[in-house]
Amino acid sequence: MEDGVASSATDARLRALEAEVLRLAERGVAGLALHTSGLETVADAVRATGIDLPTGSNAGKTLSEYILELRYCLGVIHALRR
Repeated sequence: MEDGVASSATDARLRALEAEVLRLAERGVAGLALHTSGLETVADAVRATGIDLPTGSNAGKTLSEYILELRYCLGVIHALRR
């Protein structure tokens, strides 16, 4: 995958998810639990491609934990795709 060039729809979805994770992380997650629909939307789009990602609806999981899990998964996906 080259920087700035979408080699596939899946790459575009992964980049959108990374951007949303970064946006929430940079903004700070305190009090944002109600403003994560964008995150779930892009995560669902990635899941639709067959990539297994954690969900944010697990009982007891904070938004911070969910973002950290997604970031880890994105790192693993990138490492495997190289």
